[in-house]
Amino acid sequence: EEQVKLELNYLKQEKARLRNRLSDIDERIRELKEKNPSLLSYEEKDELESLKKEKEGLLLEIRLLEQNIARKEAELKALNESQKFLEAQNKQLAKTNKQLWVSVILISLLTLMSIALFLLYYNWERKARRAKAQADNTILELQRTRNELSQHIEELNAQHKEIVRKSEELMEERSKTEELSEEVRTQHDHLRLKEKELEEVQEAREALVAMIVHDLKNPLNHIQAYSSPEVTQKPLPEIIKGLNIINQAGRRIDQMSINILQIQKYEGKTIPLDCKDHNLYLLGQEAVSQIKIYLEQKGIRLENKIPRNLWANFDKEIIFRVFDNLLSNAIKFTDAGDCITLAAEEVGHWVRVEVSDTGTGINEEKMKTIFDKFVQGDAKTLNRTGSVGLGLTFCKMALESHQSKIEVESSPNHGSTFRFYLHLSDFKESVASDEASVVGGREIVTLHPQEKAMLKPFVEEILSKNIKYRNASKIETLMEALNLDLNGNVKIWREAMLECAQNPDETRFKELIDCVIS
Repeated sequence: EEQVKLELNYLKQEKARLRNRLSDIDERIRELKEKNPSLLSYEEKDELESLKKEKEGLLLEIRLLEQNIARKEAELKALNESQKFLEAQNKQLAKTNKQLWVSVILISLLTLMSIALFLLYYNWERKARRAKAQADNTILELQRTRNELSQHIEELNAQHKEIVRKSEELMEERSKTEELSEEVRTQHDHLRLKEKELEEVQEAREALVAMIVHDLKNPLNHIQAYSSPEVTQKPLPEIIKGLNIINQAGRRIDQMSINILQIQKYEGKTIPLDCKDHNLYLLGQEAVSQIKIYLEQKGIRLENKIPRNLWANFDKEIIFRVFDNLLSNAIKFTDAGDCITLAAEEVGHWVRVEVSDTGTGINEEKMKTIFDKFVQGDAKTLNRTGSVGLGLTFCKMALESHQSKIEVESSPNHGSTFRFYLHLSDFKESVASDEASVVGGREIVTLHPQEKAMLKPFVEEILSKNIKYRNASKIETLMEALNLDLNGNVKIWREAMLECAQNPDETRFKELIDCVIS
């Protein structure tokens, strides 16, 4: 107990000393900070940094000392309680010893009385009977007393054994207390870890909400801009173009919502698929049409180098979203005037698909976690893109559900290439049965249903206004609305229409019109 008290006093003195030193450091730091930073000498700046580091170390030492002081005080309290218990036991033992001595004295007195009676027996022979009777009575009394003393001694022995047993129990309780203290410390560390994990989850949730708001802002701005009453006063092609932009912005919002919901629903599971044979080129074109407004905004070129007759087996909706996420990701990290490339080729029984850009690239450390939730480069890049960082996570889940994988090849300032694999299809036809083809001179235009739906409003306006193939100015005005469309098939159709206007060809003009409305 004295040792613990000495250690406790020492720890308190040490804590006071560290507090004094910390106060001196704070005073010195305050003096240095009050000075103009530009007037500080290198020695003072080094001293300031050194004092800050020393302050952090002192704070850590003070926390450790406070923990040790608390532990020593608890230990001292336990020792005091044990001391009080032992003192009570000692008092009980002293009382028992006193009773024992009284019994010994009584035995001694009785023994002396026996001797005296024995002497009286010899000295008073005449009174033998009486003396004998008294002696017999005395002997009986002595035997009874002896029995009582023996019984009392046995009780004392039992009490002694009980004291020993309780002492052992106290030692065992002390050991259990130490084990319990260790368990409490372990539980405390575990709770601190859980608290840190909860803080990280809360930070991730707050970041997710802020990023979702930022991601929704751009498409909502498009919707507001192209749905205002003033837009109805513009020519029909511009109205149709605005409706397409609103439709694409709505699809972008829907895409982000589905990414978040499916990652939450299928994290650690396999996404249910509906795999069929699909034309990869057409799917790529469809994905490009969904992001064209973002390509136009940043002035980025996109080249679709996927062979037109390349087919693969996959879930069209899921892989369309993979294309959309990868292309959107490439746009965010690619500067104006640069190029994004969409390519694919057969590799054995697989089709290797690549989405490449010439953007900022990714460093080696970030590539290790690029497919984790809420990961989107460093803080500077995150502020620049403002993305939720779930698109690549969804791509990884979607391709793993296809028994495939996604890879990334990148380096800072040299762009990035995202690569994934799909099962090669046995279907080898170059044009699907639900597509239409137009032969116009040397150029063949292949339109699938979505492209025909995109062109139908323009054709209907041509028919409703009875615009003839010779009216080049009106046809060119209508086609201007398609100037920024990056869909290759639509672009070919537009150029064919302009060619008809510049070099009147009624037969070809009708074929182009019939291709869209058929």
